[in-house]
Amino acid sequence: MIKAEFFLKNSRFSGFRISGHSGYSDEGSDIVCASVSSAAMLTANMITDDFRIDASVSAENKILELKTKNIPDDSPAYRIINALYSHLDFIEQEYGDFITLRIIDNTEV
Repeated sequence: MIKAEFFLKNSRFSGFRISGHSGYSDEGSDIVCASVSSAAMLTANMITDDFRIDASVSAENKILELKTKNIPDDSPAYRIINALYSHLDFIEQEYGDFITLRIIDNTEV
């Protein structure tokens, strides 16, 4: 199962961690994994490369994690992470046996 965790700080998403394999189909032909992986990589690349947001990104052992440091209030990066969450929420509604979403509130951290 894919586990998608979104980090919340001061009522805004500040990053995410996505791990696992959906098990919907064999690796290489799994539409759930392909959808999630593609959307997550696009989000990470847009935040770091296009918007130049200071973030730590790691992609190891089938885990993709992005943690932003300081996103300016007027940055579209917030909306992009929100869009990823919405996209994965839609996938969860359709393929709930293969993906789970969770929000982790890091406001006090």
